[in-house]
Amino acid sequence: MTVGAIIEGKISSIKPFGLFVTFENTFGFCHISELSKGYVSNINDMFVVSQEVKAKIISIDEKGKINLSIKQLENNSETKVEQVAPIKKIYNDRPPKQFNKNKRKDILQEDPNSFEGMMKSFMKASEEKINSTNRRTKKHTKR
Repeated sequence: MTVGAIIEGKISSIKPFGLFVTFENTFGFCHISELSKGYVSNINDMFVVSQEVKAKIISIDEKGKINLSIKQLENNSETKVEQVAPIKKIYNDRPPKQFNKNKRKDILQEDPNSFEGMMKSFMKASEEKINSTNRRTKKHTKR
């Protein structure tokens, strides 16, 4: 095993921060940032335990811990990464946060992904929080 080698193994464990892959009587770790070039909202939407995967060894530290990368194989035509589980949400950028969908439907109907839509959404949420804080402050000062 050397850095840069491409290995084939099975996913032995999935954690919120990455997954462990067993191969050749050893195992390596693939951090969530090394799974895909896009944003990964939930690892379980992409991979399942005991799924066969190909990965590239990106580092081996002095203690022998092996770090893997699946995303570095995405553009390599010879070793196309195949995923068994359906991919539900992978974003190139993080999705905009939506604080309260019911109160802000009129704002979100424009284009929530545009800068103007996100800014209007932020301003509306800020105004609602300020008004709520002011109402609570007035209640306490009247007493």
